[in-house]
Amino acid sequence: MIPFSPFLESEWGKSVYVLVMATLLWLAGLVVILFFSMKLKQQFVLFAESERQRNVAESTLHYLAHFDKTTNLPNRALFDDRLAQSMSHAERLGRKVAVAVVQIDNFIQITDTFDRPVEDILVRRIAEIVGASIRPDDTVARYEKDSLLMLLPGIVAKENIARIVDKINSYLEPQIDIEGREFFVNASFGVALFPDDTDNPQNLVRYAHTAAERACSLERTNLQMYSAELNEMAHEHLFLETGLRKALQENQFTIHYQPQIDAPSGRIVGAEALIRWYHPEKGSIPPDRFIPLAENNGMIFPIGEWVMLNACRQAVEWQQKFGEAFRIGINVSAKQFADPNLIEMIDRVLEET
Repeated sequence: MIPFSPFLESEWGKSVYVLVMATLLWLAGLVVILFFSMKLKQQFVLFAESERQRNVAESTLHYLAHFDKTTNLPNRALFDDRLAQSMSHAERLGRKVAVAVVQIDNFIQITDTFDRPVEDILVRRIAEIVGASIRPDDTVARYEKDSLLMLLPGIVAKENIARIVDKINSYLEPQIDIEGREFFVNASFGVALFPDDTDNPQNLVRYAHTAAERACSLERTNLQMYSAELNEMAHEHLFLETGLRKALQENQFTIHYQPQIDAPSGRIVGAEALIRWYHPEKGSIPPDRFIPLAENNGMIFPIGEWVMLNACRQAVEWQQKFGEAFRIGINVSAKQFADPNLIEMIDRVLEET
């Protein structure tokens, strides 16, 4: 009988060696797999973070390109894009598109009440009111510092626009609270229609702005629809406003003196100084046409000083010529009375003359 014990012991020793080596190789492989799994996971995390950052960057760029960052309203670029789409859609359906400019008339009076800028807060509040008055498909966008744009697609009749404006006005009637202070807001609306007024998107906005300015100048209405006559008036307004700035430099102004007579003696005791403008192309332009322009663009201050200086010089000349006191009356606009430098200007002119 052959004993197997030595043989089994020998084989077992070899098997243990093989098992140990296999276990070590398996552990080494597991470590390698875990190592590369962690690396792969890290790569996936980095890729996901990179993709998230890219999406955030794209969203930020899209927001900056299409929205006003201070009021969160659509900006002019987004408005123009929506306007072009609305016009194309309306043309296919035979409908109209209305563009309205909402002008806050007392914007400066309200914002000047605060020590710090509140323009954006005020515009946001007005935008909330306007947004609550229009349809979900309509658009409210930031236009200028004191105004908004409204896009009203699918308009069937002009009467619908008037109803929208009436609704907005009803919401504006109560006082608006801004940082604990209550204000009444006055707004003017200018509207232009596609295709009635123009088929050009940029002109549509410009025409609405012209109509809003006209509405702002009227006392009895705060809604003005665009018309060809308004366009003509706007061109005339721009022509005169540009010419007004040159008038002082080119000595186009003159002063006429309306005498003041002492009735018992018949003597001339004074005169009222009246400014007149003789434009090289338009000829004589009456004061009621150019004085309001001068008040709006700030030219009333240098023009007012010019009138006072020349009228005082003329008074001195007449006093010296006739040897007696001579009174000059000079018209001062309300804008000049509100100017804190008015007294200083009068003192300066009297000192010089």
